[in-house]
Amino acid sequence: MPAKTLILAAVCCLFLHGTGLAQDEQVVAAKQALEAAYDNGDVAAIRAGTTKDHVAIAPHFECMSQAEQLAKIPDLDIKSYEMHGFHTTRLTDHVVVLTFTADIDGTFKGKPLTPHVRVIETWVKRDGKWLQATYQETSLPKPNGS
Repeated sequence: MPAKTLILAAVCCLFLHGTGLAQDEQVVAAKQALEAAYDNGDVAAIRAGTTKDHVAIAPHFECMSQAEQLAKIPDLDIKSYEMHGFHTTRLTDHVVVLTFTADIDGTFKGKPLTPHVRVIETWVKRDGKWLQATYQETSLPKPNGS
């Protein structure tokens, strides 16, 4: 597991430990596992961590289904994906919305990814496992001092 993923795991655990909400911890752990899969280009793990009807929306590729996204993993080169300010909203016992900001260094089809984004994800619990059902990025302005 890359060092950045381990650091992220520690930060997320510290953030969520104070809330004592096991469901939130499970969703963030599932998110961390999915990000590790993206870091490693592990298509099987990405497929296992997302729903079959998954939809991803981002400034650099617009809207993709799970199948379209998996087919284009070779076009994605992420050097770093740093997440900040996690917030979970439990809609039901089986649906959680996860929001955060991210700083991204990477390319898609050779073009730079949007470097600063707000992310909203929908996570659903199916057969006892948390799966990402939606992923959406919105561009943010460059942070002050950067």
